[in-house]
Amino acid sequence: MNTKTEPTYRVAIYMSGPLEQIKQECRRFVRRHPQCVTVKPSTFIYCGGEEEGAEIGLLNYPRFPQSEQEIYTYAECLAVALVEATHQDSALIVSPTRTEWYSKKPTRDTP
Repeated sequence: MNTKTEPTYRVAIYMSGPLEQIKQECRRFVRRHPQCVTVKPSTFIYCGGEEEGAEIGLLNYPRFPQSEQEIYTYAECLAVALVEATHQDSALIVSPTRTEWYSKKPTRDTP
């Protein structure tokens, strides 16, 4: 048996929206830009409501290693594609070193 080890690096995208639409866009995206992602159903509960959605996971796979920046950039591109394809307003990208919120809505501190 062969083994290969690479540094661990995980990135997750969190977003609401119909699970089947999210999965379908992930399928389209990975066909155009080869990669493997995971899709887990998730429920987001917040003050005043809740929404269904998903956690989309990416990681450094030793068979096809990538740098942290390559994985993060891929997650950014996938998040934007998912927001557009599912007609959602935002997505959250979480890595070991930062959390970034992508939104089409103006923030409270935006004039």
